Amino acid sequence: MTPPDYSIEIRRAGQHPYMPGAARFSTWVLIVLWWLCGAVFVLQAIEPTGRTILAALIILCLGMGALWAAGVYLARGNPFHQEVILRFVVRAICGRTDLET
Repeated sequence: MTPPDYSIEIRRAGQHPYMPGAARFSTWVLIVLWWLCGAVFVLQAIEPTGRTILAALIILCLGMGALWAAGVYLARGNPFHQEVILRFVVRAICGRTDLET
């Protein structure tokens, strides 16, 4: 007969802090910036009629969904995808795209 197991399970202990289906904080910052820029554009650049405001809200919602979905999709393969993309851009600007440098 085996002795009873009195251990306590700590959920998600030792796992990576970025769970599948979650977006990183910087993705949410991009979404907030998207909404702020969209609100400034709606208030300053277009005529405030019901039709244009509704169209702007639809575009803002679609953009927010696209940003969130892209953040979740990219974080699924590599939770540090933004650092990888930034490193790629900096290396491309500096001309260091080969594996030798």
